[in-house]
Amino acid sequence: MLTLDQIETLLGAEARQAVERKRRGGDSADKGSAYEREYALARIVQLAVECLLSADDGTEFRLQAQALCFIDDFLVHHPDRSIFSQLKDKQSQSWAGLADDCRSQRAFNEAARLEGAIEIVVSKADVATRLAESRPDDLADVDVVHFETPFRDYDETIGKILEPFDTSNARRDSRRHILAAWEDLGRNATLAQILQRASEFSSGAIRTLEPEFLLREGIRIILDQLPDFNYRIRSRTFIYDFPDLRGRVPYQCGTERWNDFENRLQLSPPSDFLEFFVLTKDTP
Repeated sequence: MLTLDQIETLLGAEARQAVERKRRGGDSADKGSAYEREYALARIVQLAVECLLSADDGTEFRLQAQALCFIDDFLVHHPDRSIFSQLKDKQSQSWAGLADDCRSQRAFNEAARLEGAIEIVVSKADVATRLAESRPDDLADVDVVHFETPFRDYDETIGKILEPFDTSNARRDSRRHILAAWEDLGRNATLAQILQRASEFSSGAIRTLEPEFLLREGIRIILDQLPDFNYRIRSRTFIYDFPDLRGRVPYQCGTERWNDFENRLQLSPPSDFLEFFVLTKDTP
């Protein structure tokens, strides 16, 4: 996004002052906002599933809260466009003030040559209906979106990111891990960064968007000879299956600990699952 100096250059000193006022008010009002956190959570997991299905690494999707602009609560920057969302968790909402913010944001986008869409996100269905019905004619391009908490499709959506560790405990804990990652990254990060940090917090249960790690041929040969043993790699997580047992190596492929594990495999190739399991635990 643009700096305050760039905003002033493009739109004038009055626009700069307006953005500064919004930023001061937003920084104060958004602290502890459960609605904003839930919306961020929903957008993160929805985008993550879209990227998984399209094999996108998520590095060109940036999510941002409380940005320096007029429609500033939550932004999603796609490679070719940005979506500006204003969030309203109220029993009633009119276009007073909101309409001017939308017009200013549109002027902001045009001056900066940004391809952007604007949406007003509200927590009550009747508020969404009234806003849509009373929307000013010149704001026909502004979407009104109804988003209600809690995110009702969360369990189904997050399951695609947790698989094969999709348990009730993992789904419950994933909310905390994703939001902790979002906050830890200052609520301004790429989707890839958010999922990587959330994966670290969840000990690998939440998958990242990294390409699948490729095992060396010698390592594959050793593992393929283990009886009744199956394995696969999800991003950089090594997942194994043995009759009535599923688990994962407790460190990611490609790390120093993984390299040590590979060395042990080659020096003492296991003959069964128990020997393999012991080798995975023999780390500093």
